[in-house]
Amino acid sequence: MREAKRQKVQRVVVVGVPTEVDEDSILETTGAIVVHSIYKRDLTQNKIRTTMAIDLAYSCTSEKTPARVQFGYLTFKTRTYIPLVTRCFKCQKYGHIQLLKPVRLYRVYHQAHLLVGGSLV
Repeated sequence: MREAKRQKVQRVVVVGVPTEVDEDSILETTGAIVVHSIYKRDLTQNKIRTTMAIDLAYSCTSEKTPARVQFGYLTFKTRTYIPLVTRCFKCQKYGHIQLLKPVRLYRVYHQAHLLVGGSLV
């Protein structure tokens, strides 16, 4: 069986967008397939606040992503979105987090501790 090819999605960030502009109007005018607002966690007040940045996703190659987007009478430059690297707090390896780690590896690790006299080392 041939697997269907996944469509390549390019993500860009636009900074300086007024918070009053809603995501639906941005989606219509930019031609993006997905629009997300970017939020920042404020640890001093224990709140999540909105920023003036949005994340746009386009279904095209990286060369065809727009260098500028325009909605309304405003024009903004785009930058390539670079996601944060995920790292497991349990095994310290990259590319997954503890919840998504294969269960088989945990069982082998857990059985090795049980063989060392029943106490966790």
